[in-house]
Amino acid sequence: MSGHITDPEGKRIAGGALIEVWQTAPNQLYDAHDAEQPRGHLRASFRSDAAGVYRFRTIVPVSYPIPDDGPAGQLLKAMERHPFRPAHVHFMISASGFRTLVTHLFFEGE
Repeated sequence: MSGHITDPEGKRIAGGALIEVWQTAPNQLYDAHDAEQPRGHLRASFRSDAAGVYRFRTIVPVSYPIPDDGPAGQLLKAMERHPFRPAHVHFMISASGFRTLVTHLFFEGE
């Protein structure tokens, strides 16, 4: 994955933005929910370069089910929806002078 960090007007933020990413493993679980995964598995923190560019390699994430009991399950059932979230990678990006952005990137076909 690669990209560049910009301000709200699209101007690149010169170097040093902190980029934190995390995703599920092939077994549909995050490391925090799976004692078999090492702590920090499929998580990373790094900084953008002087041009605001970042680049990293990872595996393709997988979709996973959210709990479908209780109120969430009732809502899913009422909407006739399945409990699976599409595959995605989470991003938390922070840079001096800007609000922290927490978002996620979905993949075509999901």
